[in-house]
Amino acid sequence: MWILYHHLSLHFCMVRIHLDLSLRQRNNPLSSIANKLIRGYKTQEINSSNQFQCEISAALHRIGWNHTFDFSTPKESISIDLAHVESMCAIEVDTRAQYLFRGKQRHTLHGARQFKSRILSALGWKVIHIPYYEWSALHQNPNDEEAYLRKKLNKDPLLSSSSKSISSSSDIHG
Repeated sequence: MWILYHHLSLHFCMVRIHLDLSLRQRNNPLSSIANKLIRGYKTQEINSSNQFQCEISAALHRIGWNHTFDFSTPKESISIDLAHVESMCAIEVDTRAQYLFRGKQRHTLHGARQFKSRILSALGWKVIHIPYYEWSALHQNPNDEEAYLRKKLNKDPLLSSSSKSISSSSDIHG
């Protein structure tokens, strides 16, 4: 787990350096170093599929929100749990391990996860988080799960206007 975390941290830092450098100048000497590190990291596969992600994916399919499971951005190779590529909407399934705990009721998303969201946003993605504690409160009730996801997806005005209102499963196209 420790090694995986540090690999992810390195990856996010290198992506950020790559973005910063590519925006400034293409022939910067650090750009080639960053590219080599990113290419090396891309060769490692990290399997992030889990039951929680599968449950949310199934519920999204039930409401007609088509998506790609474990999508990886083509240029930066950033993994997105569930992605609707056409609208650039990313759903991040946040498990218990991705939170810092500060008391019984306070949940703080881990810094690496926050950084990943900032990078995706900088790349133009709309990021929606599904926290484990909100999802588990639905007690595996399909109607509640579907209503929760519709509400999360409709909360973003860009998603609501670009993909019709998610009011019934027949209305959803992405």
